[in-house]
Amino acid sequence: MTKFIAQVSLQRGYVTSSEIQKLSPDEIAKILPFGAFAWGSHAMCRAERMRRLGWKPKHPDVFSTLEETVVHQAYLLGKGAQENSKISH
Repeated sequence: MTKFIAQVSLQRGYVTSSEIQKLSPDEIAKILPFGAFAWGSHAMCRAERMRRLGWKPKHPDVFSTLEETVVHQAYLLGKGAQENSKISH
């Protein structure tokens, strides 16, 4: 996901390099206390049990909307133009 965000940001001109810098937990803590926990506590999962019961997702997955999310965040940071978007803030 991070690589995709970096590529989109580079293609859109929001950044000058798509290089990703890895940070140690100590470096992260200097930026944000408990940052290593917050950044490392997300999880990706699939609702396998629900799918076996017939449930089907109604919305696109995160990767399908990731470019739109990057563009919107750039706009909020003042780095890009507002585009036609389904995302509202």
